[in-house]
Amino acid sequence: MCELACQIVQKKQEEKRIEEEQAANARYWKILACCDDDDDYDSA
Repeated sequence: MCELACQIVQKKQEEKRIEEEQAANARYWKILACCDDDDDYDSA
C-alpha cells in the first residue's frame, strides 16, 4: 500500500514538473516573439 502511495506522489510530482517546464517554455517563447517582431515580417 505504501509503495502505491509513493508511486502516486512521484507521478504527481512529475506531472507538476512537466507543467512548470511547459509554462516556462511558453513564457520564454512569448518573450522571444515580442523581441523578434521585425523578423516575423521579413520571413512572411
